[in-house]
Amino acid sequence: MQGSQPLFSEYFGKGDEKSSRHLLHMAVGTAFGAAVMILLITNFLSTPLISLFNGENDPNMAKYATMGIRYYFVGMIFAGYNIVGGGFLSATAKAKWASIVSILRGFFATSISAIILSFFLGMRGVWLGFVVGELLISSLMSYALRQKQ
Repeated sequence: MQGSQPLFSEYFGKGDEKSSRHLLHMAVGTAFGAAVMILLITNFLSTPLISLFNGENDPNMAKYATMGIRYYFVGMIFAGYNIVGGGFLSATAKAKWASIVSILRGFFATSISAIILSFFLGMRGVWLGFVVGELLISSLMSYALRQKQ
């Protein structure tokens, strides 16, 4: 998906918005497909995946991780969209939007979401912080991608 950024830039430089948008849709579709595969793998193979990192066979850790892995990786659907969208914004001279989205993703959205949600949902809220943070950024990303410059 990050490999599409030079192509976005090339089409943008040529003024070929149609090809650039087509590539954006293909990259978002690819990101969505990868996210669905990750979700399937983490849901159906959660026990063996967790056991790789639970060498002491701690049942409490396994319990929290089993719950968490199923919540956390839903966020990959939105994260993939945000990664592709951020690359598109950077490559098409929308530096202001690319910076805003990058800073919010990296420093604020997930952290603030996890803190707020943990207050209401406990540990489940911590796991859902990533999902909600990426969802919020996806909304902003959709707006940014519709802006002309």
